[in-house]
Amino acid sequence: MLSSTAQFKPSESPLQLQPFSSANCLEITDGVSRPIFGITEGVAGLLVDIAYIPVFFVMIEKENFKMSCYKIMTVLAVVDFFSIIVDCIITGWLTYEGAVFCTHPEVIHFSGMTGEALWCTSCVLAVMLIINRLLDLTSPRARIFFFEGNRTYLFILVAIIYGLYFFFCNTPTAFTSKFHTWFFDPMIFEGKAMEYENFPILINNFSVVFLTCSLYVLFCIALRSKLKNTTGSESKKAVSWGYCSRLQSVLKIILVNRVETGRLKTKKELKSIPKCRSSMSSMQVFFQSVMICAVNLNVSVIYVIMNYIEVPPWLIIIGQLSWQLGNAAPVFIYLKFNKTIRNGVLKKLGMRVSFVESKSRAKNVSVFRKSTVTK
Repeated sequence: MLSSTAQFKPSESPLQLQPFSSANCLEITDGVSRPIFGITEGVAGLLVDIAYIPVFFVMIEKENFKMSCYKIMTVLAVVDFFSIIVDCIITGWLTYEGAVFCTHPEVIHFSGMTGEALWCTSCVLAVMLIINRLLDLTSPRARIFFFEGNRTYLFILVAIIYGLYFFFCNTPTAFTSKFHTWFFDPMIFEGKAMEYENFPILINNFSVVFLTCSLYVLFCIALRSKLKNTTGSESKKAVSWGYCSRLQSVLKIILVNRVETGRLKTKKELKSIPKCRSSMSSMQVFFQSVMICAVNLNVSVIYVIMNYIEVPPWLIIIGQLSWQLGNAAPVFIYLKFNKTIRNGVLKKLGMRVSFVESKSRAKNVSVFRKSTVTK
């Protein structure tokens, strides 16, 4: 049984204090058990982690992993996988148990350290991913200089070291089933919430907000500049994404069926495909990065507010759900918007991708033929 006479001194330094030791805990068991909520969270987290497994194996395929963005996305997927174990599966179990710090001090201590470290690591990786894609769209030379080859691993290493700081050197957050979330304050003493201020997390969350908004602004400026510099004659020469997609589909059909007619025209058109395809892929991955960062932005804002300002319970629940969504959303974003990952997963699951795409390919053939006739 936990000692009721032990004293917890919140004013001490996190490096000198062991606040998550059971010896420092008072016997407080005012948790609220929510079995249905807990089971739902745990099962949902398990299903999301299962969905991450085939996505991960598609990402590490040689053709994909050689690209710097996929290196970052792969590590981010691993971080999200383990984050879901903390914020969905373990949190679901603690919710089912009606746990507070004093009922499960060791589990909450380790989970708080782990969840905090993984969250900060994912924030850095998400920002790195959007920077990588932004450079690829606006300054490919800069992207090559910073991220080409093994240089990407240096940035990933920085993110991991950053997360390890929060694991070993920072006070962890504490779960309370009373509010169904993780707070800076372990809620051992009433009226002592401000004594548990977590400045490193505060700085991290504000940095995420600032960097994310700044990157969005930079992208809008760069995109506007490119559109402004595109004249009418240049825009006619530019190949649209829809045309590129149709052209790629037609060429695939030609290659598969070994069609001999129109070979010279096909080879001429083929030279423009990689550049167009690269532009499409870069833009798609960029918007996937934006969506991931947008969720992290939402989590950062809500968690800062609810730790310093008294907010209604529903906003606290939204903050917790947003954290879970921040780790679960990428797998659905990849499957929905990333054709390479989606098709790779379907193939690994033994599904026929070619049959699914056959109707769209047939449509593309007729559209392509019509467009070539009207030129």
